[in-house]
Amino acid sequence: MRCGDGHGSEPKVGNAASARRDLDAAFADGIERLHWIAGGCLASVFSLRLNAVEFWTRAINALDFADIMQGMMKPLVYGFILATVGCYKGLTVRGGTQGVGRATTQAVVVASVMIIGADLFLTKLALYLGDKIF
Repeated sequence: MRCGDGHGSEPKVGNAASARRDLDAAFADGIERLHWIAGGCLASVFSLRLNAVEFWTRAINALDFADIMQGMMKPLVYGFILATVGCYKGLTVRGGTQGVGRATTQAVVVASVMIIGADLFLTKLALYLGDKIF
C-alpha cells in the first residue's frame, strides 16, 4: 500500500525512533563541522607552518560582528517561516490521509520558496547594515 492512498495509512505522532534518528543526525552534523575546523587547523599547521594558536587567532580575527549576527539572525527567520507555514497547512488540512500528504507537500514547497526569498532579502539587508551599523 502506498502512503497517503487513504487505505489504513494513518500518520503516527510521537514516534520515539524517529526522534532518536533526528537527534543522531543533529549530533553527527555537529561532529562533521568540528572535523572541518580541526582539518583546517591541521592543514594550516602542516602546510602553512602556522602553529595552532596562530590559526585560531587568525580565524577569530577574520570574523566580523556582521557575519556573526547574520549567522544568528537567519536561522531564527527560517525557523519562524517553517513553523508558521507548517502550522497553517496542518491546521487547515482536509481530506484525511490524502489531505495530510498534499498539505505536507504544499508546506514543504511554500516554505522552501519563502526561505529562498528570505535568504535573498536577509543577505542584502545584512550587507547593507553591515556597512552602516557594524
